[in-house]
Amino acid sequence: MIVLFSPSEGKFFLDYKTKTKCCLDFQSFTFLGSNKELREQIIRQYMDFLKTAQESEILELFGYKEIDLDVLKLSQNLLDSPVIEAIRLYSGVAYEYLDFENQMKDIQNLLLERVVIFSNLFGPLKGGDFIPYYRLQQGKFIGNLKEYYAQFAEELDNWCEKEDILDLRADFYKKLYQPKGKIYCPVFYKNGKKLSHYAKAYRGYFLHLVARKFLVTSAKGWDLLSFEIPGVRQKGVNEKEGVILIDYEIEQE
Repeated sequence: MIVLFSPSEGKFFLDYKTKTKCCLDFQSFTFLGSNKELREQIIRQYMDFLKTAQESEILELFGYKEIDLDVLKLSQNLLDSPVIEAIRLYSGVAYEYLDFENQMKDIQNLLLERVVIFSNLFGPLKGGDFIPYYRLQQGKFIGNLKEYYAQFAEELDNWCEKEDILDLRADFYKKLYQPKGKIYCPVFYKNGKKLSHYAKAYRGYFLHLVARKFLVTSAKGWDLLSFEIPGVRQKGVNEKEGVILIDYEIEQE
């Protein structure tokens, strides 16, 4: 099973005393794209923008009300910054509930290998691809993001075509790439209303539980249809445009 996951705005600051290495290697990424120079071009455009843009423009890109100089310095110097596995870098709500560091080692290794994260800046990343700290507000990007992702489509298809897909991405990232094959997508509701922002926590927790049961045992996607989550009731399954939607109702606070 392959898991598709969203990035997060929140990230851990990195230094050379943590589980990092130096430095960014563009040839080390799992998905290189049909234009193997484009990722580096995007990164350089991002850094150049941060060195030349007006403060108001940087604040808009970062989603900040005032400049954090530490964040700005790191983001301006991505080529010389320490790097860490992508799944360890992100610190948002979904990643808190995934709780990667407290998974068993064999499960961690599977998450590094089987999770694909859809970054606005770096493109598609395996959980184990090494990237530096950067700042980018959700929904912001450099250039045309859909065209950027289009050049990775063939590689992503080859990676996903023989596997069941668990799609835990936010809707924004689903528009960038639609995998082929069997796709399973949990949808979370509370009091009959579809969750948006708060769904991040449940997506992370869902992956936390799925990693323990499915990635280790190589279970198939259809087993998700009978998968139970504490405090959550499955209320229905339907198929839409080739995607199997599993609806869950949150029963606890």
